[in-house]
Amino acid sequence: QVSLDRGHVYMEFVLEKISPRARDLLNIFTRILCLFLFFFIGYNLFNVGARFHASGEVSSTIKIPFYPLPYAVSVCCFLECFVFFSEIVTIWRGKHE
Repeated sequence: QVSLDRGHVYMEFVLEKISPRARDLLNIFTRILCLFLFFFIGYNLFNVGARFHASGEVSSTIKIPFYPLPYAVSVCCFLECFVFFSEIVTIWRGKHE
């Protein structure tokens, strides 16, 4: 939700000194990097969840299975990828900020 609302802290004093076109290119570049990073993290977490599920690993005291947590975080990472992709499209169309 924070990504959709663009509630993150930005280093605006750096972005104010460059041209709008360069700012858009920098924003696209950072979103592409973040998209690949979150996809990589999500993919690996999904694999961890699959391994936990296959092995049947559970917590030692109350026997709660471990596999739903990596699956859930993986889904969140993939949702974040969609947010970054939509921001790239928005910047590309010239409707950003």
